[in-house]
Amino acid sequence: MDKASRERQWREQGFTLIEVMIVAAIIAILATIAYPSYQRYVSDTWRGRATACLAELAQGMERRYTSNMSYLVDADEQSLPSNQCVSELSDENRYTIGFADKQPQSQTFIIEATPNGAQAPDSQCGTLSVDQAGQRSVTGSGSIGDCF
Repeated sequence: MDKASRERQWREQGFTLIEVMIVAAIIAILATIAYPSYQRYVSDTWRGRATACLAELAQGMERRYTSNMSYLVDADEQSLPSNQCVSELSDENRYTIGFADKQPQSQTFIIEATPNGAQAPDSQCGTLSVDQAGQRSVTGSGSIGDCF
C-alpha cells in the first residue's frame, strides 16, 4: 500500500473511541468551569436589577413625600409606588419587593428586596434594603459596595 491509499483508508474509518473520549473529557472540564461562572453572572445581573428597582421605588416615595408631606398616601395605605420592575422581579421569582415591617411611616420608609427562588442561595448579599435617607443595607456577608 502506498501512502495515499493508507491515508484514504484512515479517513474512511472515522474517529477512534479514544479521540471521542478525549473530546468529551475536554468539554466536561470546560463545562465544570464555565457553568458556575455563568450562574454567578446571572445572579449578579438579577441583583443589579433589584438594586435599580429599589432606587426607582425610593425616588417614587420621595415624589410622594413632596406631594403629600408624608410617605403615606392615606393614613391606612401602605403601598409601593407603581413600578414595572416590582412585577418583573416577582414574575421571574427572583426577588420579593416590599416595605419592611411597620413601614412606611409618615416620615420614614424602608423598602426591601428579599431573594427567593433561584436567587435565594445568594448568601453574599441576602436581603437588600434602602431607606428614606438613601442608606443601603444588606443582610448577607458581602459589603454594600459589592452588593449595590
